[in-house]
Amino acid sequence: MIRLILYPKIKTLVFCISLSERGTQSQHSNSYEDFLPLLEQSSITWADIKVDNIPKEIIEIADKFGFSHGLGKQLFAGSTDGRHFQGGYEDLDTEMGLLFPVIRTEDFNITIKPLMIFLKRGLVLTVRNRDIHIFHNLHRYAKTFFKKLPKNLQPIDWLSLILIRIIDENNKRNFEQLQEIDESSGDLTRNFKSDTPFRTDFGEKIIEMKHALITYLSGLWKL
Repeated sequence: MIRLILYPKIKTLVFCISLSERGTQSQHSNSYEDFLPLLEQSSITWADIKVDNIPKEIIEIADKFGFSHGLGKQLFAGSTDGRHFQGGYEDLDTEMGLLFPVIRTEDFNITIKPLMIFLKRGLVLTVRNRDIHIFHNLHRYAKTFFKKLPKNLQPIDWLSLILIRIIDENNKRNFEQLQEIDESSGDLTRNFKSDTPFRTDFGEKIIEMKHALITYLSGLWKL
């Protein structure tokens, strides 16, 4: 009798893409420390890390990647619980930290979580919550994107191009959530036009939709 042993599937928490004299390399791992030696060999690296609790883990992660101690904590200075945050940036001349909102919509329920971006010479580091999925396509095409980086540019220009691509990907994802609200409001309108609409339920849904829009816009305005 053959006995099958099923091991639990380990969820990948880290994606890393780098460009060096040897070419472009992309890797996945469950520990960001696996990629630290790679930083010394590459001309430019993007490391994307997913964690359980950003406020508790961000300082250690930033320190491990060689950023100034406390840079991540400074970005959360306007936040009391790590959830109701205000987007912003910290510029320390040779390094920078950025904080952007990641918006997720389920019906009229809005969740806003942080995307943290750290930059210094040769490195772009993004840190986000484990349940935030925004860079699927960027991971898929990152190797091609890195190969196409103009060789005649300075490293600082490479950082800018990668940063623009990351922000654009997040903006597209946030806009898709606005479309989700629009589709939900369309369903609400069709129900209202039906022969027997439930006016009480309809009124409650209108309030939920209004609150969803206000929450969504507040997340963007706090940049």
